[in-house]
Amino acid sequence: MDAYQYVKDKQIVIFELDDVLFPEKDYLLQVYYLFAQFIEYTEQKSAQPIIEFMRAAYESNGTEKLFEKTASQFAIDVKYKHNFDLLHQNARLPLKLLLYKICSSLYRNL
Repeated sequence: MDAYQYVKDKQIVIFELDDVLFPEKDYLLQVYYLFAQFIEYTEQKSAQPIIEFMRAAYESNGTEKLFEKTASQFAIDVKYKHNFDLLHQNARLPLKLLLYKICSSLYRNL
């Protein structure tokens, strides 16, 4: 679908941000990476197995109870659930998020 036809005569366009401008998966995988690095730093548990587990669990079952599954698998204290949730809201991502192609072209044409 070409969305440009709907916005060509508009001065401003407001998007819903959830999985519209960029793939949600790209954001979440970076959040999981940051969380695993946080656990490695605070609990001295290797981040790489945690990252791999979270990625595989997300790809097969989505976000449902992901913290709980990870905490159970790696004996992570429940007190870190708060940090996990905060990262979803306030993460400073290490990599840029790439916009969907259609959003990039709309942005350039505004």
